[in-house]
Amino acid sequence: MKPVRILGNWDEGYVLDNHMEKSIFLGYDKNGKEIFENTRTALGELIYQYKYMQNTQAMDKIMLMIKPFLDRWKIKQKINLVIPVPPSNKNRNFQPVFELAKQISSYLKKECRCDILHKNNNAQAKDGYNITGTIQQIKKISNPSNILIVDDLISSGKTLIETCKIINKDKNIKRIYCLIMTKTKRR
Repeated sequence: MKPVRILGNWDEGYVLDNHMEKSIFLGYDKNGKEIFENTRTALGELIYQYKYMQNTQAMDKIMLMIKPFLDRWKIKQKINLVIPVPPSNKNRNFQPVFELAKQISSYLKKECRCDILHKNNNAQAKDGYNITGTIQQIKKISNPSNILIVDDLISSGKTLIETCKIINKDKNIKRIYCLIMTKTKRR
């Protein structure tokens, strides 16, 4: 992993690694869809397996990889609540970002709340959509809190920015930390 500090409308945040090492364009399939030969980073492959292939066994390996970073970051001492970025695809059998946030919160021995934020449509900034106003806080934080926002994969970072913009309006939010597993490279 190659953690990189990210700056934004939060107090401190990191992306743990790139999602891809390289991606080679191979052409188009019979339906005109682009075809690529992708080589992912180790963490990128685990996130891909977990999120898109529904390989739930990948979660244990993800946690083994990220625990040393969580310990070095000393995030356990900085936060008291873990909140996932609300997912765009609500049609999955399970929500990978919710499960990731739950695993991280369990390791840190902190509360996880998957019911605080909601995304009201499937639009994604990476597809060119304006996502302003698509994320809502549906429950308030009851006590003054420092929070860790968790996401599995970011592209432009606009969803993370929108998430933090909304959660920052809650008067009980004191500090916001962000942890993103992998980031795609912009083309």
